[in-house]
Amino acid sequence: MSSKTQNTLPQITAGEISVRVSEMEDNIETGVVADKPLSVPRFLREVVMAELGDAPRKVHRLFIIGIHAVMLETGFVSFDKNTNTVVDGFTFLNQCPLCYTLKESLNGSVIKTVVLNLLTLGEFTTVYSKFENGPGKKSRARCVEFREDQRVAFISALWSNCYKQTDIVEKKVIEFWRTVKDSIALPLLSDFCEEIGLPVPRCFMQLPKDLMMRILEFLPGADVATASCVCSELRYLGSSDNLWKMKFRNEFGDMNNHEQGTWKMRFVRNWEANMILRFNRARARAAAHGIPLYMVPNPFRRMYSNSN
Repeated sequence: MSSKTQNTLPQITAGEISVRVSEMEDNIETGVVADKPLSVPRFLREVVMAELGDAPRKVHRLFIIGIHAVMLETGFVSFDKNTNTVVDGFTFLNQCPLCYTLKESLNGSVIKTVVLNLLTLGEFTTVYSKFENGPGKKSRARCVEFREDQRVAFISALWSNCYKQTDIVEKKVIEFWRTVKDSIALPLLSDFCEEIGLPVPRCFMQLPKDLMMRILEFLPGADVATASCVCSELRYLGSSDNLWKMKFRNEFGDMNNHEQGTWKMRFVRNWEANMILRFNRARARAAAHGIPLYMVPNPFRRMYSNSN
C-alpha cells in the first residue's frame, strides 16, 4: 500500500465493521432502506478509492479487498509472512495469497496462519483456504466459487452512487458478505479456534446436519421457508419431503391427503389458501372500522425465487 493511501485512509476497527454490517443486515431483514449512504459500501469504497484511484477496471483487486474486509470483520488479523509480523488496522498488503492469523495465536512458539488463494478459470473464480504451520487433523480445506456475474454485481454495487438505488446496493454487498463469511471466514475461525485450544464460536451452521434438521423440525413451516432463503445448505435441508410431510400433518392434519405433488407443494397450497381466507376475514372486520389492512409477505414465494 502506498504512503498516500496510509495517510488518507481512515482507521477502521473490526468492531466498527461488525456494527455497520449488523445494522445493514437488520435493514435487509426489516425491509428498511436508509436515507443516507450505506455503511459497508461506503467504507469499502473509501478503501477502494484510496487503493485504486480512478481505475475501476481492476475488478480482481476490488474483489480481493472485499474478501479481506470480511476476514477482518470475522476476527482475523492480516499477517505479513515476509516480516513475520501482524499488520494492524485495515491495511491491505499488495500480495497474494492472503495470509491471516488470530492474535491469540501469537503467544505460541509457532504462529499458525491461514492462507487464501484465488484461482480464476473462465467465468468462475474460486477462493481456496488452507492452514499452514502444522494444522490438526480436524482442520479442513475450504473453498467457495463465484460466477463472473456475481463478481460484477458486487463490484458494480461498490462503485455505484450510494445515494441512488440503495436497496439494490445493500442486497448485492450483503449477499457477497454473507457468502464469504458463511463459506470461508466462519468455518476457518471455528477450525482455527479448535486448533489453538480456544472456545469454538457459537454458530448454527457449524452444527451437525442431523441436529440442524432436528431444529428445523420444531419450526413452523413458514419459518422453515424463510430459513431456506439464507444459504444453499439450509435450502437443501429445507427441501426434505419428509420434513414437509411432518409440517403438513402438524398444521393441517390428514386433510387433503390425496392431493397431487410433493408434500412441500401440498403444504404451500394449503398454507396460502388459509392465509387468504384469514386475510379476507380480517380485512372485512377492519373495513367496518375504516382501518386499512395489508397482507404479510409470502415466504414461500421468496424461497422459490431463490431456488431458481
